[in-house]
Amino acid sequence: MSQVRSDPNQPLRYVGPWYTNNGDPLTEIPSTTQALFAQIGEGNAGVHMNGLLELFDPVVLGEIELPNGKKYVFKYNVYGEIDKVTLSTGGYHRYDYGYVEARSSLSQSVAYAQSNRGVIAAWDSPTGLSGDEYPAWVYQPNGNHTVITAPNGTVTKHFFHKSGVPIWMKFNTPVGAALEGKIYETQVFNNTNTMLRRTLSQWVYTGIQGVPGAGDAGTPIADSDASRNARMTRQVEILLDTGGQALATATEMDYDDDLNVIATRSYDYTLIDQATAQTATISVIANGVLLRTEETTYLLNDSSVAQGYRDRNLVALPSKKLVKNGTGTVIAATEFKYDEAGYLSPPYGAVTNWIDPSVPYRGNVTTTRSWNNNGNAAWSGWNSGAWIETHTEYDRCGNVRKTWDGKQNLTETSYLDSYSDGINRNTYAFPTETTSPGSILISKAKYHYLTGKAVESTDPNNVKTQIEYNDSLQRVTKTCSGNNARQPNYG
Repeated sequence: MSQVRSDPNQPLRYVGPWYTNNGDPLTEIPSTTQALFAQIGEGNAGVHMNGLLELFDPVVLGEIELPNGKKYVFKYNVYGEIDKVTLSTGGYHRYDYGYVEARSSLSQSVAYAQSNRGVIAAWDSPTGLSGDEYPAWVYQPNGNHTVITAPNGTVTKHFFHKSGVPIWMKFNTPVGAALEGKIYETQVFNNTNTMLRRTLSQWVYTGIQGVPGAGDAGTPIADSDASRNARMTRQVEILLDTGGQALATATEMDYDDDLNVIATRSYDYTLIDQATAQTATISVIANGVLLRTEETTYLLNDSSVAQGYRDRNLVALPSKKLVKNGTGTVIAATEFKYDEAGYLSPPYGAVTNWIDPSVPYRGNVTTTRSWNNNGNAAWSGWNSGAWIETHTEYDRCGNVRKTWDGKQNLTETSYLDSYSDGINRNTYAFPTETTSPGSILISKAKYHYLTGKAVESTDPNNVKTQIEYNDSLQRVTKTCSGNNARQPNYG
C-alpha cells in the first residue's frame, strides 16, 4: 500500500497504540498519533505480533492493465481505503472517508466504534482534471438522522430509531431495542431547502412494548424486556410540491407469526395543509378512502404439508392471493401449487458426486391458477368459476424442464451435455436444447466445458452461430452467423 498512496507524504501508522509480542504484556507505542485507531473507553486498539512491530502496510490492488495497454489505477489512504480510481478513459472517481456514527451511539464498545468508517464524500471527473469535477456527493451523520446531499443540491434526510443503550451488552434489550436503526421518517428537499417529499413509517416488534431508551446494561441475557422481529405496519407518503395543499396516501400491512405479509391495504390521497404535512407525526395523518386490499395465504396454512416445509425453513411460499377493491369485492385471484408429483421429471443417470435427496419439499411452483374474471363475473370461491392454468416441470436440480402456457402449449428444455469437445460428462449444467410449441421450433446451444461460455448456437431455422474467445480476458473476439462474421474491437 505504501507504493500506491494518494498522498505519499502521509506517514504510515500502526494499527493501534498498544502491542504485544509473543504473549508479553501490552506495550504502548511512543505516540498515539502514530496509530490508526486510538485507545478510547473499554478495550485496547492494538496488534499482536511475533517479532518486530510493523506499520500497517497491506498488499493491495494497484492497477488493472487491459490488453490494449490502458489501465485502471487505484490509490489508497493510510487506512487501506480506496480514495481514488482513475479510469482507463482518463476520468476518475475520488472518495473521502471518515468516522460514521453508529445507528446506536453506544451499540458497541467505543474502542470498536472508532473503526466504523465509511465514504462521507465523493467526486467524479470525466476528464481527469480537478477543475472538471462534478459537485460532491456528501454524507453527514447527525445523531439520530443522516443527511445526504446529491451533486444537484437535493438533500435527503433519514431519521431512525436510536437508543443510548449498548445493544452488545444484552440480547436486543432494553424495551423496543429491536427498532434500532429502523427508519421512521425520510425528508427530501430541493436545492433551495424547500421540502418536496416526506415519508413516515410505523414499526412494531415482538416483546414488551415501548420505545428505545435507557436500561440496565447489567441485566442477564434472557431479559424479559427482550424485543425482536421489527416490522413496518403503516407507511404514509406525502407530496408537498403540489402548488396548494399537500397530498398524503397511506399503506397498511398485517403479518402472520412467520413475519409474512398477509394483508396490504392501500388508501387514496387526502388533502392536508402544508404545515401539518411538514411536521405532523404519522398517527396524526388519517387514512383516505380504501382503494385496494391484497390478501395472501401461505403454504404453511396447509397442515398436511406445513411441517415438511417448515423443517426446511420454506416459510414464505404464498399459496393464494386475493385482490379486493375498496368495497371488498374480489377483482383478482391467483393460486400457487408446489412440488406436485406429476411435474417432477424422472431422475437423471449417474451424476458424479451428487446424491438425489429424494424429498418432495422443494418450493418449486408447479401450477399457477389465475381466475378468469372475463365479463366481470362474481367471485364464487377457489373451487368454482373459470380459471387459466399454467404448469412447470422441474428436474432434480431445480431446473425448469417443461412449461405449459394458458392454452397448454408445451415448451421443453433439455440439459443433456453438449460440449465443444464432444465428451458427455453428465453434468446437466446448461440448457442445451429448447423445443417451443411446434416440433420444428428447436434451438440448440453448445458450451466450452472449462469456461462454461457458449461457443455455438443453432436457431429454429437451423442457422448456426459460432463464437470465439481468443482473448486473455475471455471476451468475444469473433462471431460467425451463417455467412457473416463480426469481430468486436476492444481498443
